[in-house]
Amino acid sequence: MGKEGTVPGKVWSTVPAGGKLVIIGAAGRQIRREDAVTLALEDAAKKAAFFHGIYGYTETFVQSGSAYYDFDSGKSVEFVYDEEYIKYVDRFEFDEKQDVFEEEDSVFVRVRFDASLVSQLSFRPTAAGSTPEWIRTPPRDMGGYTAGVGFSLRHSYYKDAVIASYEAAAASILNKLHSRAGSASDSLETGGYSDALTLEMQVAEGFLTEFYVLEIWVDPSNKSVWTLAIAKNGGR
Repeated sequence: MGKEGTVPGKVWSTVPAGGKLVIIGAAGRQIRREDAVTLALEDAAKKAAFFHGIYGYTETFVQSGSAYYDFDSGKSVEFVYDEEYIKYVDRFEFDEKQDVFEEEDSVFVRVRFDASLVSQLSFRPTAAGSTPEWIRTPPRDMGGYTAGVGFSLRHSYYKDAVIASYEAAAASILNKLHSRAGSASDSLETGGYSDALTLEMQVAEGFLTEFYVLEIWVDPSNKSVWTLAIAKNGGR
């Protein structure tokens, strides 16, 4: 990742190397730097748990009607994964002098994780200083992997935007693999006035395995975060 304390450009590529996953963990700054590193390692361990398998549920709804206050929308996302993910920390390899870096109010740690399930990927990392093509053009699936893109607006804490972005990428893949949609209509009569309401809902529920982040891109203009990730269908 470059010299300690800096982030080289705005593209963070984490393509597997030497048969090992490359994972970036994020944490907020702490009074003691070692405490921030510990928290960042725990976030990396959470991503390792995602790789081994997650159950996900997403729900998106839009309600509309003829009256101004009839419109409503919402989205919820939930993931279930190995709650004992801290165990992966002991399996990480990293050099604190080379793999710990800071940006704004956050601390990041790059680790290598030996995972025998890693497959060969046909993916060319984005050049430093460039905007990834996968932001403009929907990414293609790669072999047995489904690709997805996650997006997060700037958060109060930079690390929260990074985390929200990769979770959004997982939700994107889940929606590709396990989505189902439905709609319902209803009519209300109030004081001789009729109001037709329509509810449209999309739900995705299922399992993903080998979820893995390939690249993270931070928009320098507004600090929004984009994440490209892949995963395999683990069934329902």
